Amino acid sequence: MEGIFPYFKLRRKEDEYAFLYKSKILRESEKAFSKMYFYLFLYPFIEVRKIKPSNNLSILKFDVWEESSLRESKIRHLPFLIKKIFNPKEIYFVDIDRELVKMARKNIKFFGFRKAFVKNGDIKNLPFPDEKFDIVIDFSTTDHLPFKDLKKTIKEVYRVLKEDGIYLIYHLNSEYFNIQRWNYRYKSVKIANLTLPSFPRSRKSVENVLRRNGFFIHKKGYTFPFYFDNGLSIYWTLLLNNFFSLPPFFLHSFFNFPTLNLFFYIVAIKRLNDRV
Repeated sequence: MEGIFPYFKLRRKEDEYAFLYKSKILRESEKAFSKMYFYLFLYPFIEVRKIKPSNNLSILKFDVWEESSLRESKIRHLPFLIKKIFNPKEIYFVDIDRELVKMARKNIKFFGFRKAFVKNGDIKNLPFPDEKFDIVIDFSTTDHLPFKDLKKTIKEVYRVLKEDGIYLIYHLNSEYFNIQRWNYRYKSVKIANLTLPSFPRSRKSVENVLRRNGFFIHKKGYTFPFYFDNGLSIYWTLLLNNFFSLPPFFLHSFFNFPTLNLFFYIVAIKRLNDRV
C-alpha cells in the first residue's frame, strides 16, 4: 500500500502529524474521494508549516466554499487541517458571495479557531491593510478568474502579506487532460448564486506571474484530482507511476482519463527585493 498511496510514506516521515490519521475527521470520511482530498491538502500544508513553525500566525483564506457547508468541510477537511496544522492566532476568510458568507459565519464556530472572521469582499481588492498576514491560502479560487484578474489578485496578495509571508496556491492544471471531457464536466461551476467559469492554466504561467510580482518559488508540484472515471483508474495510474517513470501525458493517453496532474500547487514566498 505504501508504494501506491504516497501519504502512507508521508505518515511515517511526518510523525508529528500522525494524530491526523487517527482523528475523527478521517474516520468520518473513509471513501477514497475524501482521502485524496486529505493528501491534496496535507503535503503542501506541511511544507508551509516547516517554514512557519510559529503558532502566532495570521492567515487569510480565499472563499468559503468548505466553511459554508459542514458536509463539504468533512469531505475536504480543509478548515480542520488549517486548525490542526497551523492553529493560527487569527484567521480571516473572504468571499464575494454574500449568501455563502452568511452560511460560513454560522458554521465557523465548529472549526475551533482561536479567532476567526468571515468577510464579504473581492480578492482583486482585498479589504485588509498592508502586511497583515503571514500566510494566504488559495485553494482553486483564482482559477475561476480570467488572467488579468489573476494578476490583480497576486498583486493584492503581495500587498497584504508580511515580508517572507507565504502564498499557497492550488490551481487547475491545463496540461495533460482530455479537453472534451473537461469542457463537458468543468467548463463552469455553480456555487450558491454564482456560476463561475474555470480557467485551467499551466504551472509555468502562474509561476511567471508570481515571480514578476516579487515572489520566490519555494516549492511546487502536482496533486491528486477529484474526479475519476471509475474506481480502478486511480489505483492503476498510481501503481504504474510507482514502478515506471512514465510522463503524465502517456498515462493519460493510455487510460484516456484525467491523470494525477489535474491540480498543481505552488508555495511562494514574498521577497521585498524580488519585485520587478
